[in-house]
Amino acid sequence: MIPVLIIPVLNRYDLLDKGIEAIDYPINEILIINNGLENWEPKREDLNIKILNMPSNQGISGSWNLGIKCYPHVPWWLISSADTSFKPGALEMMDKFSGPNWFIKSNAHYSAFSLGENIVEKVGLFDEYIYPAYYEDNDYDDRMVASGFAESILCPGIQVNDHGGSQTIKSDLSLKQRNDFTFGKNRDYYNNKKNTGDYTVKGWDLTRRRENEWLKF
Repeated sequence: MIPVLIIPVLNRYDLLDKGIEAIDYPINEILIINNGLENWEPKREDLNIKILNMPSNQGISGSWNLGIKCYPHVPWWLISSADTSFKPGALEMMDKFSGPNWFIKSNAHYSAFSLGENIVEKVGLFDEYIYPAYYEDNDYDDRMVASGFAESILCPGIQVNDHGGSQTIKSDLSLKQRNDFTFGKNRDYYNNKKNTGDYTVKGWDLTRRRENEWLKF
């Protein structure tokens, strides 16, 4: 059984519905981190789903970190994007390969992945200075390699449908326009870390958080 599945969502709740409908393998608990403006209720009653309705958008790193912090005693965490659906048998395969020492990527990489407790213990959480999205994955890849976990990163062919990826911004022009601004800022921050070889996590910062806002409530 999968310990927990963490899914942040900002919009495209219709795709979240499709992802939940596609679940075909036992999951102990599913945590929906609702960063958007809409209320969402699951249509399936056979799954153990908890919903956190956030007062503002926590961003990707913040949402992933929050999910991990909410379940500190599990051996590994499964994390998925709201616009991603697991294909038949994919969740069972994810359970087979995942564990405390592994970082397992699907065919869509960070759109659906699992992260083991021993990696988090040594590498730490995701860098929330990268807000609200993009380059948090590149940063974490580099930090895992720098911490000696290069051989723990596997892509065993777990198949998901990400509907073309990045549906959050593709479906909303205002969010896309905001991302055009924040993408460059996050890229520059990441590239500076990469060029200097200093992957110290700068973390949540009030000024950065306000400047990079996508969606004001």
